Amino acid sequence: MRADDCATAIVAAPKGYRLPSLHTLWVLLAGTAASLLTGAIPARAQLVPGIPAITIGQPRINAEGGGGPVGVLDRAPRELSPIGVETVPGLVLPNVTGTMVYDDNIFASSVAPASDLLYHLRPEFLLRSPEGMFSYTVQGYADLVKFTEHPALSNGNLGVSIGMLQEFLRDWQIESQTAAKYDHQDPSGFALPVPNSTVGSLPIYTILQENLTLRYRTGRFRFSTTGGYEREDFANTVVGGTPIKESVLDANAWQVGERVDYYLSHLTQLFIDTTLLRREYDNRLLNSVGATALVGAVFEWRRLIRGTASFGWRERVYDMRNIGTFGSPTFAFNVAWFPTEVLTLTALGTQDFADTPIPAGSGTSAVVDIRNMEAEADYEFTPQWIGTASVGYGTYDYSATGRADAVKTAGLSLIYRMNSNMVWTALYKLSSRGSNQPGFSYERQQIGLALKVQY
Repeated sequence: MRADDCATAIVAAPKGYRLPSLHTLWVLLAGTAASLLTGAIPARAQLVPGIPAITIGQPRINAEGGGGPVGVLDRAPRELSPIGVETVPGLVLPNVTGTMVYDDNIFASSVAPASDLLYHLRPEFLLRSPEGMFSYTVQGYADLVKFTEHPALSNGNLGVSIGMLQEFLRDWQIESQTAAKYDHQDPSGFALPVPNSTVGSLPIYTILQENLTLRYRTGRFRFSTTGGYEREDFANTVVGGTPIKESVLDANAWQVGERVDYYLSHLTQLFIDTTLLRREYDNRLLNSVGATALVGAVFEWRRLIRGTASFGWRERVYDMRNIGTFGSPTFAFNVAWFPTEVLTLTALGTQDFADTPIPAGSGTSAVVDIRNMEAEADYEFTPQWIGTASVGYGTYDYSATGRADAVKTAGLSLIYRMNSNMVWTALYKLSSRGSNQPGFSYERQQIGLALKVQY
C-alpha cells in the first residue's frame, strides 16, 4: 500500500525581482528529483539504510529571498564536506554507506515478533550539471540487505532519478522529473486484512514516474501546468500462511495540474493549486478520479521561519458505485524554524487517500484516509557533532471496515563528521501502532550504526 506522491515545484521569480542563482536552481532540482524516489525528502539524519525514515520534507525555499539561515543538516565547513570528482557532464559525488541494524520486530507483528541483525551496503552517486540555462541532476543508489537470522528475507534494491530544467525566452521554464525504483516492502508498511505475521520473503514493488512542468512568469504572477504518469506494480505475498494478493494494486496513474502563484514580495507568495488524478488498475476494480484544490502560501518571516502551508479539499470518486465517493478537508505544511544558529526545528503534515487490498464487502476494497504529522529538532554541538530528535504521529482510517489505526514514532540520532570523507551515524527508533481491531497493534525498536564513506 502506498499513498499518492506529490512533487514540489521549483520557485521562479516574477519580473522585477532578483532571479535565483543557477546554483540555487540545481540544488532545488536535486531535491525535487530525490522526492520522486522517496515520496518525500527525508531528514538526512534519518537516512540510515535499514531503518525506515521518519520522513521530514525539507521546507520549500523561496529562492528569490537571497539567503537567510541555513539548517544545521544543510551546512558543513568546507574541510568536512565532500569535494566530488569534476567531469565533463558535471560534478560527481559518490558515497558508500555500510550499516548494521538490530531490529527487535522485523515483521512489525504482535502475533509473531522476531528479532534479527541486518547488514546493509548502499552505494550512491549524485551528478550535478555545470551551471547554465540548462541544468540537470542524476541520482542513483543500490541497497544490498542481509538478514542474519532470516536469510530468506535478504534482498537487493535500486533506484535512479533524473531531473532537468531548461530556461528559455527569459520568462519560461520547462522541467522534467523521471524516476524508477525497484524495492522490497517493509512489513510496517503493509495494509492487510489479517494481522502482520511471518513472511517467507519480502514482497517486491516497482515504481516508474515521469512528470513534466511548464512555467511562465509575468509581473507578480507565475502560471504552472503539470502533467505526469506513474506505473506501480506489487508482488503477491503470504503472511502467516494467508495469501495476500497485493497485485490488485497494480495500476497506471495520470495526473494534470494547474497552479497560479502571486508574489506579495520577494519572500512571500500566495498560490492556488488544483490537481486531477486518474488511477486505472489492471483489474479495474479500484479505478477512480481524484481532485484536489489547495490555497496556500510560501513564506519567510524575519529570516527565522520559512516554509509552505496550504489547505483545501481532496475528493476521490470511484467508478464502482458500491465503493462510492470519499472527500475530506486536506492540508499540507512544511515549515522550518531557526531559533538559533545551532538549532533547527522542522515540521511536516499531510493528508491523502490510498487504496488497499483489504476486502470491504460487495467485491470492493477498503480505502484508507491517511493523516501524518512529523517534527524534528537538529542541534549542532560542534561542526563535527550533530544530535537529532524526531517524533511522528499518523492516523489511518479504513473505509467500510470500522478499523482505525494510530502510529507513533520517535527517533534519536547522533552524527559525527569525522572528516570530509567519513561520517558516522548512530540511531535509535521506536515505532508503535495502536488499532481498534485485535492483532494489528505492535511495538518495534531499531538500533543502527552506519559509516558513510564519501569523496
